[in-house]
Amino acid sequence: MEWRCITGCRAECCGIVPMPIQTYNIFKRKIRKRIIDTMKLKGHIILMTEDASCVFLDNNHKCSIYEHRPKTCKSYGMIDELQCPYIDIRGNRRTEQDAITTKELITLQNKIRIDMIK
Repeated sequence: MEWRCITGCRAECCGIVPMPIQTYNIFKRKIRKRIIDTMKLKGHIILMTEDASCVFLDNNHKCSIYEHRPKTCKSYGMIDELQCPYIDIRGNRRTEQDAITTKELITLQNKIRIDMIK
């Protein structure tokens, strides 16, 4: 199944995830946000921003490396740990209340990721 974001998506789910160091090295010139901290893992790097969003998101909430985004990013919306606030993992639109709850979950997951790096 290929994931398709909704029209007008503001990339609210695109946050702090490990990416291959090779991807970082190839595309670091396309970074759009200030990195405040990093954490290296075996073959991967996590890049922290002040707002816990992805370093490759531009001011229009678009991915500057979309065609070459890491496998983790391609999994957004399709697994429980990387959910879209508006569409569930089965591809159905969420109710307004479910979207609010999912945004809160994403915020909590990002906080946990930030705390792990600090």
